[in-house]
Amino acid sequence: MKVAFSIVSIILVLICSAGVVAGEDMTDRIQYPEYWYQQGVSEFLLKHYDRALYLLDTAVAQDPDLADAWYWRGVVLSALGDSAGSAESIAKAKAMNPMIDDPFHRRVGPLAELVITPVPTPRTVRDEEQPQMVETNIDLSKQPDPTGPDMVITSFDPLVREGNPQLEVKATVINQGYRPSTDFFITFYASDDTTITRDDTPIGYYLIPNLKQGMEKKLTGYFPMDRMEPGSFYLGAIADPANEIMEVSEDNNVKGSTSKVTIPDVKSSAFLVTTGSVPFVSEETEEDTRFTITRPDLVISKVTGQQSAVQGGTMNVNTTVKNQGSASAGPFRISLYLSPDALITEQDREIGYGEVADLGVGMLRDGTAVATVPADLIPGTYYLGVMVDSGKVISEESEANNILFANNMVKVSAGAQPVVSQTQKPPELPDLTIPDVSSDTEGTSGGVMNVSTSIRNVGTGDAGSFVVELYLSADSELSDEDILLGMGEIPELPAGTQSDGNAPTPIPANMTPGIYYFGILVDGENEIVESDENNNVRFAKIPVTIK
Repeated sequence: MKVAFSIVSIILVLICSAGVVAGEDMTDRIQYPEYWYQQGVSEFLLKHYDRALYLLDTAVAQDPDLADAWYWRGVVLSALGDSAGSAESIAKAKAMNPMIDDPFHRRVGPLAELVITPVPTPRTVRDEEQPQMVETNIDLSKQPDPTGPDMVITSFDPLVREGNPQLEVKATVINQGYRPSTDFFITFYASDDTTITRDDTPIGYYLIPNLKQGMEKKLTGYFPMDRMEPGSFYLGAIADPANEIMEVSEDNNVKGSTSKVTIPDVKSSAFLVTTGSVPFVSEETEEDTRFTITRPDLVISKVTGQQSAVQGGTMNVNTTVKNQGSASAGPFRISLYLSPDALITEQDREIGYGEVADLGVGMLRDGTAVATVPADLIPGTYYLGVMVDSGKVISEESEANNILFANNMVKVSAGAQPVVSQTQKPPELPDLTIPDVSSDTEGTSGGVMNVSTSIRNVGTGDAGSFVVELYLSADSELSDEDILLGMGEIPELPAGTQSDGNAPTPIPANMTPGIYYFGILVDGENEIVESDENNNVRFAKIPVTIK
């Protein structure tokens, strides 16, 4: 059951307004344009458009050079249907700051049946009741990112002080992951039970722009209780409640009170302090937690193989893998490849793989694999390469030393061709292709770019669920150095059908300016057996300039 609270937007201010008389319009009293700008944005997120416009008008009146306020004023005017006024206000903002950010529009829309999962990019979801995930027939769940951030709420302490009409909450959030986080919200909730979820009633929001790895942020929030229903409730907080950021773990983002907190009726005559105060949160500190992050570092120290093989035959490969890092490595995959050059890419043929359950610090492990040469591999001379952690599930000290080639090359000869009976029917297999892909020709780090793509099954068999990955590449050839923009899953694609669509796609905020090519990879893990495995990558012909 939801608690009948009204949603309270949280604003970072450095003033306490507990003594403001109820009903008094503080915009006539306080010359603080940054505050009114943030209050206006908060009212917009709550869909209180008229109030938001009034507050943003106040902000620009007090500070005509506040670009962010002009920009959000334009967003509000657009929501109110005033296109001309919106364009004029946004133009003023961009004249002041051409690189002005737009967090509200950092959203990933549907790409036909493909839903893009940002890697990682904040996406703000707001509703009058509470954030909700878009319902679709596509699985929106994200896989953990073993190299990403990891936000944890380590403390949560609510307090009701006698005679004070505000609920006081102290909370601490830490990033114990391996990378800084992008922008994320902390949402505060009230619940009838001890389990804090997004289905509970939100009482406020707070935006943390970013949080470096190993850093903690202490917050103190004040929420007017005259906006709450009296009663006893469990209170709690969730970091990144909409799961917009791919983290090391998504199971440690919630913290709640151990007992119920009684919300008094502050509107009663027994309450001596006037109500009507403005909610706010202050950032007390941001400190280095000084814990040490240890990681494994997997390398292939030795690889040997035979010098000749035939199509469809087998070959022996000897490998030695070492963990030269400072932490043990959990299960990981070792893959064997034949490549026409001394570079392993997604286009090269994987001829075998093995699983390593664990490898302690400083340990070596030798192994011999019997690999099968693909029967359709073009005869010729190939490099024999081995990649450790080919599934990219281990966060390592270095990701640049996972490949080693044998000293000798392998000459692959034509094998005996099988005799196909006249009555034998060839297998019906799918064949996933990319007939078209294009994108915007310009973009900005931290912004979005529009992409358009088509995925078609030209085979004779239906394709089941498969993953689609979106990249930016400096050379229009897919490699481990390319930037993964997002990924999604298409549940099925019958033979002869095509999926078309376009969507705004987030560009990482730390993207190095330059010229890139937008590309798409279909079924990169080769989960689908296709009649042709060599046509699953395509890059746009026109490059993208990232500023």
